[in-house]
Amino acid sequence: MAAQNFVNVSATPPAFPLSGGQYGLVAQATTWGTAQLQLLSGDGVTWMNIGTALSANGQSVVTLPPGQYQLLLTGLSGGYISVRPIAPAT
Repeated sequence: MAAQNFVNVSATPPAFPLSGGQYGLVAQATTWGTAQLQLLSGDGVTWMNIGTALSANGQSVVTLPPGQYQLLLTGLSGGYISVRPIAPAT
């Protein structure tokens, strides 16, 4: 499970794969609109919202199935955003 990092983004970046499990969506931006994590549905065309969109600096935690994901950015600029796997407690 590798982290996906986006530096100084202002538009929706390219889609990326995630192997599934628990992830933290961590975001900071100069100007905020929203950052919404989306999963590509089984039809290979439709993007579905996952969890709650972020609209301020912060983090959300979600449990995800394996799949293709994207970050839908709306009205956001100067964004530093990462989707980080959370390792299970030992």
